[in-house]
Amino acid sequence: MDKKAFDMEYMTEWKAEYEFLKNHGIKPCFVKKTPDYKILQYKYTKTSELFKVLFEFYQQKELNKMFDSMLSYLNFLFVLFFRYMI
Repeated sequence: MDKKAFDMEYMTEWKAEYEFLKNHGIKPCFVKKTPDYKILQYKYTKTSELFKVLFEFYQQKELNKMFDSMLSYLNFLFVLFFRYMI
Protein backbone atom coordinates (compact mmCIF):
# COMPACT_ATOMS: atom_id res chain seq x y z
CA MET A 1 0.00 0.00 0.00
CA ASP A 2 1.29 3.45 -0.92
CA LYS A 3 2.07 5.76 1.93
CA LYS A 4 0.64 9.24 1.54
CA ALA A 5 2.36 12.28 2.94
CA PHE A 6 0.57 13.94 5.84
CA ASP A 7 0.89 17.71 5.99
CA MET A 8 1.42 18.74 9.61
CA GLU A 9 0.20 22.28 8.92
CA TYR A 10 -3.14 23.73 7.90
CA MET A 11 -2.78 26.50 5.31
CA THR A 12 -5.06 29.35 4.32
CA GLU A 13 -4.71 32.39 2.09
CA TRP A 14 -8.10 33.82 3.01
CA LYS A 15 -7.73 37.03 5.01
CA ALA A 16 -11.17 36.66 6.66
CA GLU A 17 -10.23 33.20 7.93
CA TYR A 18 -6.88 34.48 9.18
CA GLU A 19 -8.57 37.37 11.03
CA PHE A 20 -11.16 35.04 12.61
CA LEU A 21 -8.45 32.69 13.85
CA LYS A 22 -6.39 35.61 15.15
CA ASN A 23 -9.41 37.02 17.00
CA HIS A 24 -9.86 33.63 18.66
CA GLY A 25 -6.25 33.53 19.86
CA ILE A 26 -4.88 31.19 17.22
CA LYS A 27 -1.71 32.46 15.57
CA PRO A 28 0.01 31.00 12.52
CA CYS A 29 3.20 29.04 13.10
CA PHE A 30 4.61 30.82 10.06
CA VAL A 31 3.64 33.04 7.15
CA LYS A 32 4.89 32.40 3.65
CA LYS A 33 4.73 34.64 0.61
CA THR A 34 3.81 33.13 -2.73
CA PRO A 35 6.50 33.31 -5.42
CA ASP A 36 4.84 36.34 -7.00
CA TYR A 37 4.76 38.03 -3.54
CA LYS A 38 1.14 39.03 -3.95
CA ILE A 39 -0.50 36.51 -1.61
CA LEU A 40 0.36 35.58 1.95
CA GLN A 41 -0.10 31.98 3.03
CA TYR A 42 -0.79 31.46 6.72
CA LYS A 43 0.26 28.07 8.10
CA TYR A 44 -1.07 26.66 11.36
CA THR A 45 -0.15 23.60 13.37
CA LYS A 46 -3.07 21.18 13.21
CA THR A 47 -4.69 21.00 16.63
CA SER A 48 -8.15 20.18 17.92
CA GLU A 49 -8.54 23.84 18.99
CA LEU A 50 -7.74 25.02 15.46
CA PHE A 51 -10.41 22.76 13.97
CA LYS A 52 -13.00 23.76 16.58
CA VAL A 53 -12.51 27.43 15.66
CA LEU A 54 -12.52 26.63 11.92
CA PHE A 55 -15.79 24.73 12.39
CA GLU A 56 -17.26 27.80 14.09
CA PHE A 57 -15.99 30.07 11.28
CA TYR A 58 -17.49 27.97 8.48
CA GLN A 59 -20.69 27.38 10.43
CA GLN A 60 -21.15 31.16 10.70
CA LYS A 61 -20.45 31.54 6.97
CA GLU A 62 -23.09 28.92 6.17
CA LEU A 63 -25.64 30.58 8.47
CA ASN A 64 -24.91 33.95 6.85
CA LYS A 65 -25.52 32.44 3.40
CA MET A 66 -28.81 30.96 4.55
CA PHE A 67 -29.84 34.26 6.13
CA ASP A 68 -28.94 36.19 2.96
CA SER A 69 -30.98 33.76 0.85
CA MET A 70 -33.94 34.12 3.19
CA LEU A 71 -33.73 37.92 3.04
CA SER A 72 -33.58 37.84 -0.76
CA TYR A 73 -36.66 35.65 -0.86
CA LEU A 74 -38.56 37.88 1.59
CA ASN A 75 -37.59 40.93 -0.45
CA PHE A 76 -38.94 39.21 -3.57
CA LEU A 77 -42.23 38.43 -1.80
CA PHE A 78 -42.45 41.98 -0.49
CA VAL A 79 -42.04 43.42 -4.01
CA LEU A 80 -44.65 41.04 -5.41
CA PHE A 81 -47.08 41.82 -2.63
CA PHE A 82 -46.88 45.58 -3.09
CA ARG A 83 -46.86 45.38 -6.87
CA TYR A 84 -50.23 43.65 -6.88
CA MET A 85 -51.69 45.68 -4.00
CA ILE A 86 -51.64 48.89 -6.05
